[in-house]
Amino acid sequence: MAGLAKKANEEFVKAVELDPNYTDARFALIDYYTMAPGFLGGSEEEAQKQVAEIRKRVQDWMRNNKKTLVAAMFSVALLSVMLAGF
Repeated sequence: MAGLAKKANEEFVKAVELDPNYTDARFALIDYYTMAPGFLGGSEEEAQKQVAEIRKRVQDWMRNNKKTLVAAMFSVALLSVMLAGF
């Protein structure tokens, strides 16, 4: 079982190397690093690195998509009003 866990971790690392914006793989790495024992590569420090990378990408996305974000929030508010029957 340990061999499968290490192989899965290697594949997630490879996925992030191929696409640094692939947050699903980063979340999987966070899970792995926080749950695996140290001798299998578990590491709070490595998990925190992935958290920092996700945070950076979310902040970049928000900075670059403010108009889209505002439009989406307006659409949700308008839909809420419509559903409320006003």
